[in-house]
Amino acid sequence: MRVNVLRTILMDGKELEVEPVSTDFYPPVHKIEVFALKAAEVPVAAVPKPGEPGFVDANGDGVHDAPATAVVPQPGEPGFVDANGDGVHDAPTAVITPQPGDFDFIDTNGDGIHDAPVVVTPAPIAGDPDFVDEDGDGLHDWQPPVAPTPSTEEERDKGGNLVQP
Repeated sequence: MRVNVLRTILMDGKELEVEPVSTDFYPPVHKIEVFALKAAEVPVAAVPKPGEPGFVDANGDGVHDAPATAVVPQPGEPGFVDANGDGVHDAPTAVITPQPGDFDFIDTNGDGIHDAPVVVTPAPIAGDPDFVDEDGDGLHDWQPPVAPTPSTEEERDKGGNLVQP
């Protein structure tokens, strides 16, 4: 494509002179564009008509009522999960993390990421196996946690190399 840039000099609205300023040439950009000739058809699930097997009209409006819940796989079907062995499909459990603005969003350190609530374990009471009362005042005496005994085994990485502590 060729572009000619001209300067027009006017005086009192009348054209006095036209002079060329520059001529630019933009070569064509060759590219291949591939488009489908026809949109792919998406299969539509068949909706049963009145009188056909599977037709449900619980509200009496004459329109098939779709099932309110998802189809649950049965034993032997693809997608059936029974981790606890009770013969009932175990639904996937989703963990929903509160987002900023949610009523249960906690951000104690101000980093903008939800902080799990701190679980406070109640102190043992008299009769509990963990109850310690060395001073005889009837209250549990807090004991510092016992540090684990360091391992005497050599620690190695996945490649079998010795890891230095």
